Amino acid sequence: SKADTWLPIKPGTDLAFYLALIHVIVTEELYDRDFVERYTVGFDEVAEAVKETTPEWAERETEIPAGRIREIAREFAYYAPRSFIYKGRRTSWTTNDTEMRQAMAIANALIGNWDRPGGIFPKDRIRTGEVELDVWPPLPDQDCVVPMSDKHPLANAGDGAYLDFREKVLRDDPYPVRGFVVYKQNPMHSLPDRARTRAMIEKMEFVAVIDIFPTDTAWLADVILPEDTYLERNDPVVGFQEPYPFLALRKPVVERLHDTRANLEIMQGLSKRLGFPEFFDFDIEAMQRAQLEPFDLHPDDMVATGVWTDRAGEREYEKTLREGYRFRTPSGKIEIASERMRRRGYDPVPRYEPPETIPRGQFRLLVGKNAYFTHAFNQNNPWLHELMPENRVWIHPGPARDRGIADGDTVRIKSPVGEVVMRAWVTERIRPDCVHVPHGFDHQSPGRSRVHGVGGCDADLLISREDKISGNAALHEALVSGARVAGGSVVRSCSASAS
Repeated sequence: SKADTWLPIKPGTDLAFYLALIHVIVTEELYDRDFVERYTVGFDEVAEAVKETTPEWAERETEIPAGRIREIAREFAYYAPRSFIYKGRRTSWTTNDTEMRQAMAIANALIGNWDRPGGIFPKDRIRTGEVELDVWPPLPDQDCVVPMSDKHPLANAGDGAYLDFREKVLRDDPYPVRGFVVYKQNPMHSLPDRARTRAMIEKMEFVAVIDIFPTDTAWLADVILPEDTYLERNDPVVGFQEPYPFLALRKPVVERLHDTRANLEIMQGLSKRLGFPEFFDFDIEAMQRAQLEPFDLHPDDMVATGVWTDRAGEREYEKTLREGYRFRTPSGKIEIASERMRRRGYDPVPRYEPPETIPRGQFRLLVGKNAYFTHAFNQNNPWLHELMPENRVWIHPGPARDRGIADGDTVRIKSPVGEVVMRAWVTERIRPDCVHVPHGFDHQSPGRSRVHGVGGCDADLLISREDKISGNAALHEALVSGARVAGGSVVRSCSASAS
């Protein structure tokens, strides 16, 4: 709604679009020659890789006119460095997601928009102090540590790959996992194939969930440890890096309404019950004071505004472009041909493979979030629920007409792993070969009373596909069919496990 141009690209072909963009920038010599020569490596390898990725080739893949691709590439380069491709927050669309984001980064680097006004800038660092303790929990025996994802060596070192984790648990590979503690997550909605996630949870002998209300995952738990909401919490100081470093402090604005606890109190209680009370032997105020000590601040100094920075609002640019600076790459430069990828056996530059053809009569399922809600978190909030009491499946007027589906009709959407029954929204805001199911509805927990069984859950339809490099769940790979439910009026979903 805010854009000058909307390009309803054929799903799964975004990489082809960006490779064509790079082709135009390289062949028409629209790139920043000085920036490329001084700060990057791999230009010749990239130029060779995009020789055949012309806009005409990309038009056949993406269904975006070749002339429009050229116009965008030229305009993108013309306004450099005050133009950039924003990669977005969620890198979990298709199986070539990492390569697609890599192509975005290559295009950005070619026009020299890094660490300059109007372009993309690096994060600044701000490090808070720490609580000094004599005792910390012992590290696990290194012989027992299993890599986050042996299948995906470049998976996020902290998070691993959730689908890999689920399959290892289900197979007892490399050993049985029978305990599960969940915090700040709701796997029953966040992972594809809800029936398979439930099977993993039911395989556990003990499940504990720390949350502020009974989510679908909490509903399957043996124990729910109720946490304070953010309005009731006194939290640690948090350091942010963008657009410049600043500290933030959260203090409670209301008294606790129920028998809940802050996370630190929960950890202290668990440690004490386990016989290790010394692990968290401090209070939150002591932690805040220790965190602020390097800045000669006291928590009381931040109460009025909740934030602190030593910057006047002006950002210092080009710090990473100074003589002697090394990027965190093997070469110390911006690697538009990635040595890290090469060392792990992947192509150092992105290579395009066409997506799976959509069979006649089927659709590619697209999922996403509505701006009213956070993930599958607050659909039960009475005020937000009034704005969107249910989710509807988006379908283009053409295929809707072919199937006798009118706006508001009840339809059944099927995928290889499950099905949902929900109402339709007939709209031209989506391609004819796609349908869209907004995220966060059809909760199985009765504690989510307003959305219990209401609408359709995208996790019931999503198949377990993953990005081949990162291991992230690829959420736009499911193909589904849809049909009107004759005389249908009940808005409910049915997962593959509900029988």
